[in-house]
Amino acid sequence: KYKDMALYFNQNYNIQGSSDLNLYKLFLEKTYGVSDIIALLIPGQITVDQGGKLFREKFFEDKSIVTVIGFSNKDGLFSAVDNNQKFAFILLNHTNSNKKIKTLGWIPRFDDIKNIGLIEVDQNFFENFDENKTIFLDTGKNLGILSKINSNDNFLSLSRKKKIWTNHRY
Repeated sequence: KYKDMALYFNQNYNIQGSSDLNLYKLFLEKTYGVSDIIALLIPGQITVDQGGKLFREKFFEDKSIVTVIGFSNKDGLFSAVDNNQKFAFILLNHTNSNKKIKTLGWIPRFDDIKNIGLIEVDQNFFENFDENKTIFLDTGKNLGILSKINSNDNFLSLSRKKKIWTNHRY
């Protein structure tokens, strides 16, 4: 019975990636076509791991990403969930082309959104800098540093070879 279900999902869902079937990714893909505006709280690894790369490419391709906020559960933000887990709030809007992404990565408290503030980043920054389309920055300072790296052609080619990620703490 499981093999039949796996075959069905593999035939009918096309941005799951090469990893094992993941119910969160199946749900994300299903909701992607249901509404023009989608807001989800999902496991954070989808936003940074190799298995979620097809999702990130799709989001960048159609410029639907509005906001991505990464939450770390290390301080018990979600008390019923293990402290090692990470989550991502994603807001997508299919009705217009979003040139900027509001982001903040791996914050342990909801108040950090207000205290630190979301970082607004040009979508091209991620497309040019990170081939894996990792979409978190944890501070505006990191944006400044990575923007300088991005503007230095010699360093950028070295960065791509080493696959430097925009959030080194994950």
